[in-house]
Amino acid sequence: MKKFNVFQCAFFLGVLFLFGNGVLAQYGGGSGTSGDPYQISTLSHLGQLSNTSSHWGSHFIQTADIDASPTVDWSGGLGFIPIGNNSSSFSGSYDGQGFTISGLFIDRPSETELGLFGVAVGAVIQNLGVENVNITGLQYVGGIVGHVNNNVSITNCITSGVLVCSDSFVGGLTGSFASGSIANSYSTCTVSGFQNFGGGVAGISEGGTISNCYSRGSVSGGDFAGGFVGYNAGTSAIENCYSTGQVSGSFVGGFSAFNDYWVINCYWDINTSNQSSGVGGTGQTTTAMKTQSTFNSWDFNTIWTIDPAINDGYPALQSLENICQAVEGTDLI
Repeated sequence: MKKFNVFQCAFFLGVLFLFGNGVLAQYGGGSGTSGDPYQISTLSHLGQLSNTSSHWGSHFIQTADIDASPTVDWSGGLGFIPIGNNSSSFSGSYDGQGFTISGLFIDRPSETELGLFGVAVGAVIQNLGVENVNITGLQYVGGIVGHVNNNVSITNCITSGVLVCSDSFVGGLTGSFASGSIANSYSTCTVSGFQNFGGGVAGISEGGTISNCYSRGSVSGGDFAGGFVGYNAGTSAIENCYSTGQVSGSFVGGFSAFNDYWVINCYWDINTSNQSSGVGGTGQTTTAMKTQSTFNSWDFNTIWTIDPAINDGYPALQSLENICQAVEGTDLI
């Protein structure tokens, strides 16, 4: 019987790996379609995604919590490479399925469009907790997405950690927001920047909707600092949202620093923010912010809940309970 030599065996195993088990070798399984998404369960899988721009239009699901703290040593100390950039945006879908990514580190002070996702266009991102994120950049920095460029849907997402931007547009959930929707999400990130920054969203430039969201992290820096949104110059409607974080800067607002469009049934805590005035939203005392009747037009049957033992007594989102319990510092209970 003919025997394979070592080189033939190596070639045969390589062919088998590429063509027989190629899908399993990529990520944790799946083929990247909407019906069979790629499976992300390890930091290695997440790193592969960040380095494979040809897959940024594909579909992904996360199947386990991921410890991303080793990214502090990646790229010679620059950290994680965001998924999506100006030349090749992320346009697929990512469903975290209630799992978290913890300790993501990015230190690129001269770069723009930084976050778990750098630039997103037409993407769907949902059911994901990004905890203890640490990102430093020049411009367009966000816990979930640095630059939402067009028609992006972000739903049921949470961020916590520290975001620093030396120039403009840094926000707990997204840096910029240019059309699409953000819903049922919140951030407790500490945010600091030079211009246009907010606890939830830094700046809004085009149409879309932001609904049933809140931010509770402190916001500090220069011009246009808002507890929830720094600069709203688009045709977006912000509805049923609130903020509680301390706000400081040279041109600030309790909920938003500049607003040129609809802010509907939104509130901020005048005590914890140290801001008694602002454009957009209505300032309330801490006591009022923990009283359901203050939010008389909000849905406390299916979307919101309020309880002294949950979220420090502030309104909390029912759909995020499982994710919240996994994100340090942002637990509902």
